[in-house]
Amino acid sequence: MVTHSPDVFGCVDREGKILYVNQACEDMTGYSSAELTGRNYLDFVHAEDHALTLSAVEEAFESRRKVSFENRFYHRDGQVVY
Repeated sequence: MVTHSPDVFGCVDREGKILYVNQACEDMTGYSSAELTGRNYLDFVHAEDHALTLSAVEEAFESRRKVSFENRFYHRDGQVVY
């Protein structure tokens, strides 16, 4: 279900390493899953959104529940995408 969802889904470890992204994430960023996997997710998050993103990820790890939030990402071509 997540793989084919039109919503962007991803999974990261405690160090911020990308473990999984779905097709919607690939489409949004212009990067393939293979190019994203193993990289730090903050490399792709807009600099102004780092604090929000770090807070949301920490909340997810601490509460062990789904956390939904929005931020801006950098596309492969350099443009900012939502």
